Amino acid sequence: MKRSLMLGLSALMLVAVPVAGVTLSSALGNGGSAIADSSQKPNIRLQLVGEKKVVASSTTGQEEVSWKPLDAAKPGDVIRYRLSGKNQGKAGARKLALTQPVPQGTVYVLKTATGEGTQATFSIDGGKTFVANPTVRVKLTDGKFETQPAPAKAYTHVKWQFDQKIAANQDVNVAYQVKVN
Repeated sequence: MKRSLMLGLSALMLVAVPVAGVTLSSALGNGGSAIADSSQKPNIRLQLVGEKKVVASSTTGQEEVSWKPLDAAKPGDVIRYRLSGKNQGKAGARKLALTQPVPQGTVYVLKTATGEGTQATFSIDGGKTFVANPTVRVKLTDGKFETQPAPAKAYTHVKWQFDQKIAANQDVNVAYQVKVN
């Protein structure tokens, strides 16, 4: 037992643990300067929240939309995913891009990707390529092919490219909606 405990502790000591984007073993090897250098870099911490769309009629008969915490979803439900965070680093983040998959069993709701100061692009090939308006080639009844807008069910990923640098302590917020199949 004593021998297996020592082997386990030895193996544990050899594991490289990431600290502030730098492995602990490499930081210790250079006197900690790598950790000090990483404190001057951007550090975006993100949180993903799913919310279910609830539509109710007001006393005047108007439709009122609210978003409730997601506990369960059933076919037909619309879910809004909000990705929010903050640059907790001491330097600005340039060329920040955030990418989210369209979860399996859902379909992207067209024109719902939002994010202040961002350009949204979309993938229909599993996240390999992104364009603002995905298209597909469709074979017509006469045998000819035509390029048409990709259907919502073809979307696999949403990507937001931030136009400006994300300064230290600046918040980032993007969102998109999907419908459960």
